[in-house]
Amino acid sequence: MTAPRSLVTGATGFIGAELVRHLVAAGRPVRGTTRDIGGRDAGHLRGLPGAEDLLELVEVDLLAAGWEDVVAGCTEVFHVASPYKISVDDPERDLLRPALEGTRNVLRAVDAVGGVRRVVLTSSIAAIVGSRHTRPYDESDWNDWASLERSPYYYAKTSAEK
Repeated sequence: MTAPRSLVTGATGFIGAELVRHLVAAGRPVRGTTRDIGGRDAGHLRGLPGAEDLLELVEVDLLAAGWEDVVAGCTEVFHVASPYKISVDDPERDLLRPALEGTRNVLRAVDAVGGVRRVVLTSSIAAIVGSRHTRPYDESDWNDWASLERSPYYYAKTSAEK
């Protein structure tokens, strides 16, 4: 029996690469997405012990069509991908739209394909930072000060999670 395949979007990013490393080390088949399949980080992932047999990398853009093909055959999806850039020319185009539409594209594909038993959406401290509490944070806490003009990455992460 073949182990269930995990999809990790943003596999070459900081969190995505660690997740891929752990899954492959546990003997789990992984399909990872990247914006640049020939990039330096993709090469690092290919060098992981077991990656030759367990890791499949696919190049796809968060805003592109074809996510159904990427999700097909996966039983769990870890949606980690989101552009991380501090300085951008157009925050809406470069950060907000890929974060929102990318998340929607992945979730629509999960719904359309079927067979996915679990979806994990990662976020960031950016989605709550700025809230000042003397109690532990919970689901009701949101970053309410960021905007496209002020900390657009934080705004994009908060918007995508909401």
